[in-house]
Amino acid sequence: MIFQIKNKSDYKSIEHLLKFTGTNPVIQGVMEGRNPGRIYVDNLRKPQVALVWAINEMFFLIGEANIPQFNVYLKQLFISEIKPEAMEINEEMINLETYPYEQWQNTVKEIFSDRMGIGQRVPFIFDETIFSEQPPIEIPDGYKIKIINRDTLLEDMEHVILKEILKFWPSAADFFAQGIGVCSMKDQTVVGTCISAFAGRHDHEIGINTYSAAHRGKGLGKAMAREYISICIKRGIIPHWTTEDFRKDSIAIAKNAGFIQLPKYPVYFLPFRELV
Repeated sequence: MIFQIKNKSDYKSIEHLLKFTGTNPVIQGVMEGRNPGRIYVDNLRKPQVALVWAINEMFFLIGEANIPQFNVYLKQLFISEIKPEAMEINEEMINLETYPYEQWQNTVKEIFSDRMGIGQRVPFIFDETIFSEQPPIEIPDGYKIKIINRDTLLEDMEHVILKEILKFWPSAADFFAQGIGVCSMKDQTVVGTCISAFAGRHDHEIGINTYSAAHRGKGLGKAMAREYISICIKRGIIPHWTTEDFRKDSIAIAKNAGFIQLPKYPVYFLPFRELV
């Protein structure tokens, strides 16, 4: 059987499984109740395996890969429960990380009938010394970088910032209490954001977007990342950056913002519409 942990105060029952993941602010954000998500386990009292759904971001299978009473129900859980709700909020793709990866390879193939594609995730580690040595970023006239606060939300007449925050946080109030964010503006229009998408106690995963191609290639992403990270340093927060290997702009911005690239690792993917 698979059981959903209903009470968020019980999410920490999977904490012992995080020995397989290392420091992961996405999982921590869900487990500690800061960011929206769900946790499913094989046993509510002493789980050996967990499926963590970090909503609008990623799925994680963590722990023992050979628990038949969990694995046999996993695909049906995705089809009957997760798929309808995910598609309702426009989450169109299963992106799945597994820990430890080697143990899950054959199991994932068996559960999903070998239909999962395999991509590459690119993780980084932050180096404050490298960050401090980076030259200043200049952005074109007419653009500005602003810290996201309640006043910024009021200025944002199209609610771009609020929509981005609510992808990852229960409310704007929760974000202001525990997250960090900056935005880029052209005149009075928000054209980009860089926010804490997920937050562990001392580790934040960066989510960064420049929304229109018309505003890309102008240094806005680099400038937002620099400002965001400066705030992290002042608050004693460790910034984290993870992206896909085909997102060359994201990789370049990370390297410009004091991050060192680590070895890539596999991620499974499958469009929900193909899950039957």
